[in-house]
Amino acid sequence: MKRRPWLLRLWSRSLWVRLMAAFTFIVFLGASGVIALLSFLTSYQFELYVTSDSARWAHWLAPQLAMYYATAGTWEGVERFLEGSGGMPMMMGNVAPEWHHQMMPAMPAGQDMWTGMGLRVVVADATGQVAADTANELNGAVLPEAARNQAVPVLVEGNTVGFVVVAPLLRRDAPELVFLQTMTRTVLVVALGMGLLSVGVAGFIAHQITSPLRRLAAAAHRVAHGDLSVRVPVEGVEDLADVSLAFNRMTAALEQQQELRRRLMNDVAHELRTPLSVIQAQVEALLDGVFPPTRENLEPIHEQVVLLARLVNDLRELALAEAGELHIVREHLDLAEVIRHTVEGMRSLADQRGVTLELDLPAEPLPVVGDVQRLEQVLINLLDNALRYTPAGGTVTVKAWRNGDHVTCQVRDTGPGIPPDALPFVFERFWRGDRVRARSTGGSGLGLAIARQWVELHGGRIWAENNKGGGATFSFVLPVAAQTPTPYT
Repeated sequence: MKRRPWLLRLWSRSLWVRLMAAFTFIVFLGASGVIALLSFLTSYQFELYVTSDSARWAHWLAPQLAMYYATAGTWEGVERFLEGSGGMPMMMGNVAPEWHHQMMPAMPAGQDMWTGMGLRVVVADATGQVAADTANELNGAVLPEAARNQAVPVLVEGNTVGFVVVAPLLRRDAPELVFLQTMTRTVLVVALGMGLLSVGVAGFIAHQITSPLRRLAAAAHRVAHGDLSVRVPVEGVEDLADVSLAFNRMTAALEQQQELRRRLMNDVAHELRTPLSVIQAQVEALLDGVFPPTRENLEPIHEQVVLLARLVNDLRELALAEAGELHIVREHLDLAEVIRHTVEGMRSLADQRGVTLELDLPAEPLPVVGDVQRLEQVLINLLDNALRYTPAGGTVTVKAWRNGDHVTCQVRDTGPGIPPDALPFVFERFWRGDRVRARSTGGSGLGLAIARQWVELHGGRIWAENNKGGGATFSFVLPVAAQTPTPYT
């Protein structure tokens, strides 16, 4: 395969190169436009100034030439009239003395007055034939059309006896040309300096843009190789800072999910290993004749088998719920009746553990739409968790009420509460505040995770918080139904 030139490879791979090329192109266009505009305006204004100055001289000179023609009666000898100091005193007779120094600058020897002032004077007769030209180029020729358009007529007693044209004589060392050249060079130097400064600023900006992206790319490579602890600095412009923040949140979520998967595998293995070890020990004892195969010796095996079956069923139900493959039978229910029926069914367990079970329900119905069996399962899981962590002599209170377009249900206990750093994880699989105690009471660590799935499938929300006086409160809300609920059966 033929390799592309290194410049094309750099262009295709480097965002910095592309940004610099774009910025440089924009700077070049801007500088070129500014140079062209300033050059045009300078030249235009300079030409306008020179033309207006020449016209002023032509209008000043026309009456002097009219006096000459009226005296001489002809244009012969007018060139001597225009030369040097021979004609200027006559022409400047009506000029204020303070203008003399400005209008008669010092001239090198042999140079006529008008050339010294950078001007060219052309005098033509009434037919347009040139009678005098201080530049000695048009003598005897016909005045060109362009010169005739800017010529000033010489009038004697109202009759046009000739024309005079004064134009700038732009020598290479003329002050006007020197000024124009100086302005042009200044514009070019300033434009070049500003262009270089702009390119430098563009390079800095491009670096500020691409530097966080390079850090993100390096961090992404580390994540691809399994390092989920990597984070990038949240800095730079707002958009890039938002990208860095989103990347850090993503890696934190991935790290948390990886940790949860690791814990899930460890917990599943541990939960399965404990009953299997009990079953294995009991069966081996029975096979070796250590214990006789009596009902008393077979009951521990049966209990562990039931525990395994419940664990496997909970895992399957949780997996199906998270995959969205479980369906609920929706009907109009009175959540107060569902809560009352479920609490009554848990009273015997509360009495066995020495815990008082209280109920606080409103007199009016709490209409919701849902699956009665799944809502009962949510309540059973919350009550089982509360009874498990409430010591003997404590109280578990179930309260429900209507709040606008939602129905809220709370299960409050007087247990030890939940460690603040563990509150975000209480609805995760296999989470336990006290692993040893939970296992001794038969909990699988999946009840709260299943409760969350069922509440969310009903369009609700569930959360946990600690009470100010001690204990924990688990709450969930469900949307209020529009129709009257059917009687609970």
